[in-house]
Amino acid sequence: MAESGIGYFGDERLRKNGALMVQRVIERQGVCIRKLGDDRSEQVKFRRFLYNEAVTVTEMVAHRAAFVAVAAQGRHVLAIQDTSEINYQAQSGRKQQLGKVGNGSDIGLFVHPVLGVDAQSEECLGLIDVQVWRRTKSKAANYKKLPIEQKESYRWLHGGHQAKAVLAEASMVTILDDREGDIYEKWARLPDARTHLLTRACRDRSLADGGKLFSTMAAFPQAHRYEIDVSARPGKRSARRACLAVRFGKIRIRRSGNCSDRAAAC
Repeated sequence: MAESGIGYFGDERLRKNGALMVQRVIERQGVCIRKLGDDRSEQVKFRRFLYNEAVTVTEMVAHRAAFVAVAAQGRHVLAIQDTSEINYQAQSGRKQQLGKVGNGSDIGLFVHPVLGVDAQSEECLGLIDVQVWRRTKSKAANYKKLPIEQKESYRWLHGGHQAKAVLAEASMVTILDDREGDIYEKWARLPDARTHLLTRACRDRSLADGGKLFSTMAAFPQAHRYEIDVSARPGKRSARRACLAVRFGKIRIRRSGNCSDRAAAC
């Protein structure tokens, strides 16, 4: 089983072509077919590989996740997930069958990967899952009332469920995500004895005792304080040194009013 490959696809020739293409991506740090192929013949071979109906994202992801599952045995693994918007507006004349990106006008697609990292050694174990989709429709008028499974935001739960499945032999799993992943259904469904969540808070949620999340957390004693260097972003911010305070404590979040899962714990 060649670890450099991305799948078997039911055909030895496809397996070899996929392994060669990935090796070129690693060596040349790019994904442009013209730059991956040494000549016209290889460029055609790579294009035919990608257009082959047997070559699927599902197979590629499952193939790589199998290696992560083995590497994760007995470890505390961080399952880090986030969403990237791939904007192809600059190539709109040459791209077809894409959807709209976040601004509602440019064409492109979305990619939501989950990456496994050893919590102690910081070793990257590999790809756990990835979801790829196009936004071809506007939000429904009753979007907020739809079940979470019918919303794009379900990607955060799906990624978490996949992480738990792939990392079944890990000693502990901590799922990390950004503020878009601050979803009540996720808090209600994913945690268990060996699965923890670490999410950047988006909403000042109501607590079971009548308090609010942000003020309650701010009142906890400071456990640690440290500084980090924040790099500059031209036109947006200057470089600076930020001071961060760490506080923690136990709270109970009240189920939100827009939670679509009535069975979710309060």
